[in-house]
Amino acid sequence: MSKSYKGFLQSNLLWEKKEFGLEQFLLEHGKLDFSRLWPVPKKLRLGHQVEHIYLQLLKASNKYKVLAHSIQLIEYKQTLGELDFIIKSLETDEIIHIELAYKFYLLDLNVESTLEGSLVGPNRSDAFTYKIDKTKNKQMPLLYSNAAKKLLENVAKKKQLKIDVDAIIQKVAFYAQIYIPFDSKEKEIGSLNSQCIAGSHMPLNRFVSEDFEAYRFHFPNKSEWIHIPHHDVKWMNYESAISVIKERHGIGRSPMLWVRERNEELFKIFVTHWN
Repeated sequence: MSKSYKGFLQSNLLWEKKEFGLEQFLLEHGKLDFSRLWPVPKKLRLGHQVEHIYLQLLKASNKYKVLAHSIQLIEYKQTLGELDFIIKSLETDEIIHIELAYKFYLLDLNVESTLEGSLVGPNRSDAFTYKIDKTKNKQMPLLYSNAAKKLLENVAKKKQLKIDVDAIIQKVAFYAQIYIPFDSKEKEIGSLNSQCIAGSHMPLNRFVSEDFEAYRFHFPNKSEWIHIPHHDVKWMNYESAISVIKERHGIGRSPMLWVRERNEELFKIFVTHWN
């Protein structure tokens, strides 16, 4: 099994059941036939990797049938958006629409807001609250557009099914990794799943300290962010790592680093350019 599959299978949903007006879809990994998984194509961007993996996991389940996925909705030559997955439960015959997300969020305690409002992307170009609002008010309503209804009528004919759009159950599969401030001892994140805490973050002036001088570092490509850190990579010393960080900061990027301690233990951090 590839490192991308292993990383995804150890990922966690950001909340349980229903929060923020969105109900999570729980795909039970223990009941999947892993021999049916297709390899992840090389050079896929992270978002497309996750879509591919999730599609294969759904197909490997004996509880669901995938009716359609990555559905482009176009009306009057204008792209409205995309529906991620339409599946059928083989146990209940229910039709389910799933919107998939896999996000990396840093807990920014300088944001004067709710805990959820303090979750921002590594480069602060997006935020958890923005994603939730977009999912609820833009993505989910697309199911009831004329473009979606016409497309689902065609799906129903091909699959010899009856699909009532108004009866479709809408859920999300919202996975995330959360990174907390490096020196913070607080690991409670309210209604969110604390198992999503995957590492920590810090500014460069905190990284430039004696704490890290004896460690070794690796900068995974974004397509590898989902991977579980492992030893079979090229490691660099502290001075080289600082040079790479400054280079990434110069183009407005907060890099992820895998850190190898003296005892060979590995952990993940982001070194931010914005605090």
